[in-house]
Amino acid sequence: VQQKNIDVISDNITNTSTPGYRVKRAEFKEILNEQAKYQSTQKAIGYGVKIAKITTMALPDDVNPFGISIDEKGFFMVEDAQRERSYTKNGDFKLLKQNNDYFLATKNNEFVLDANGKKIALDPDPEKLVISENTLYPNGNNGEDGISLAVVKFENMAALGRKSGDSFTETQNSGTPQPLSSPKVIFNYYDQLSPLVSTNQINEITKMVQTQMAYQISSKVLQAADEMEGMTNHLRY
Repeated sequence: VQQKNIDVISDNITNTSTPGYRVKRAEFKEILNEQAKYQSTQKAIGYGVKIAKITTMALPDDVNPFGISIDEKGFFMVEDAQRERSYTKNGDFKLLKQNNDYFLATKNNEFVLDANGKKIALDPDPEKLVISENTLYPNGNNGEDGISLAVVKFENMAALGRKSGDSFTETQNSGTPQPLSSPKVIFNYYDQLSPLVSTNQINEITKMVQTQMAYQISSKVLQAADEMEGMTNHLRY
């Protein structure tokens, strides 16, 4: 069990700098004791512990796995419940549940649109989500077609109308929205996790030392038990 725990911690240390990697923990479970009858009394004979499961640790509350940044010229295209379109630079997105589906949305509950002007349905678990340029890959960048975000620009950004909060609307003076070629889009999820790297490294190294000590103590106990059983087997009357 301790050897497996060391393997899990070693994997954490190896991947502390891997973008999007989430720390894992080995959870232990006591093996059921067996009730043995000895001289009219019940004795519990234990068989140690085992690995119950390997758990992926939850993200810190201040990390948004759907946070996206955009360059100074670009705007995300969004749509409210009345299907009125607007534009925003704020990529602090979230998932909004509608019926049994989850859609990428702004904090103001406006749906983020893809390049075809459609809402973007995503899995509620963001662990596999990858973004490359302005394309989302819900199941990781494994060769499948991704979902391109609608990123647009205006000839006269200063003439955009204010809708509410950080949303803007096009006006006659701003011009119509035009697709922005090669937009600089950054998946903030990785950037938000990067400050945790050094903290995770220290924590994992500390846990590694503790686990190695537990492993050594367990090995010595097992060795002592073997020696005692060996002595018992060689006893002669």
